[in-house]
Amino acid sequence: MQEREFLSPNLTKIFAHLWQLTRMKFGRRLLLFTAGLMIGCGVVYMLFPNHDWLGWTPGKQMLKQIQSSRIHTTPHGKCRMDCLGISMENFERAKWEGEIDFAKSDAQGNPKRYLLEYDELKFILLTTDSTTTIAEVSRVGSDKKCDCN
Repeated sequence: MQEREFLSPNLTKIFAHLWQLTRMKFGRRLLLFTAGLMIGCGVVYMLFPNHDWLGWTPGKQMLKQIQSSRIHTTPHGKCRMDCLGISMENFERAKWEGEIDFAKSDAQGNPKRYLLEYDELKFILLTTDSTTTIAEVSRVGSDKKCDCN
């Protein structure tokens, strides 16, 4: 009898609360759900402030692969870089801050061919699992003719 008296008020409150939830209108239930979701997202964001939230996108994944691979340059690519005055430091900056243009890339080919854009520079890269080769370099708006074969 004493156990029943001890559990009864707590269980009654729990069941009364659950009963109120089932009788709650949809709009209020949606509002409470959205508020809880936002509070949860805010807490997660505060717990992990330096996390790369968009690191899973294909462009970011490809840039990570380029950043971690060994860099080679074809003779044609090296000639174009020298002719246009583009240094390897420019390429280093581009591989960390640039973007991959998938519309102008061939991710299905062998080797895969990607267009890396950074400011006015465009690099055509050939990638394998462990290496990245600079095949072509151009500067947007440059009319300079290079004698590279």
